[in-house]
Amino acid sequence: AKKDNYYQIIAGERRWRAAKLAGVKEVPVIEKEYTDQEILEIGLIENIQRENLNPIEEAIAYKRLLEEFNLKQDEVAERVSKSRTAVTNSMRLLKLSDKVQHMIIDDMISSGESMLDVAKQIKDRGANRVFVCTTFGLFTDGFEKFDEYYEKGYIDRVITTNLTYLPAEAKEKPYFLIADMSKFIALIIDSMNHDISIGKVMDPTEKIHRLLEKHNGTL
Repeated sequence: AKKDNYYQIIAGERRWRAAKLAGVKEVPVIEKEYTDQEILEIGLIENIQRENLNPIEEAIAYKRLLEEFNLKQDEVAERVSKSRTAVTNSMRLLKLSDKVQHMIIDDMISSGESMLDVAKQIKDRGANRVFVCTTFGLFTDGFEKFDEYYEKGYIDRVITTNLTYLPAEAKEKPYFLIADMSKFIALIIDSMNHDISIGKVMDPTEKIHRLLEKHNGTL
């Protein structure tokens, strides 16, 4: 876009810098006129499409497009070349507590399909079996990647709780397991009613070891 007596790069600055470092003197460009708001919007969209944005930064950028530029979620999805569901799920991360958001930023926990990518990395490093604990939210884009990773041996089981709606299709998958949380919730409520510490109840280590011993070779 032309600004007074010079031109401003709206999109493609990294490509321009790469060409400059490579000694390329001429590059193809498209000259267009944009308002200041359009320039901000395009710059933000290009920033979203960077590969090194963490999930929280991406969610914040979507929120800015919605609030500052009065876009609808389907319009945001179209501009960033993603599904509306992906944008919606991304923005849900902003409803998490600050502590959990920082854990996502620091790669202590994963979100969305990145969890499956982490599972593949663990398998590639020699893990015998990989179990993925997830929520219904991860299935909103379908089961294709879960099916693919199961068939390739990257994951052995996908486990989720019965505390939320589960699609019938999920229950039919050979890798899908439901963790019944009803007794666990009842135990927490009973402990609190009797003024008993729930510290031991909340520590799953002992129970995990018992379950692994019980289901060894059958899960």
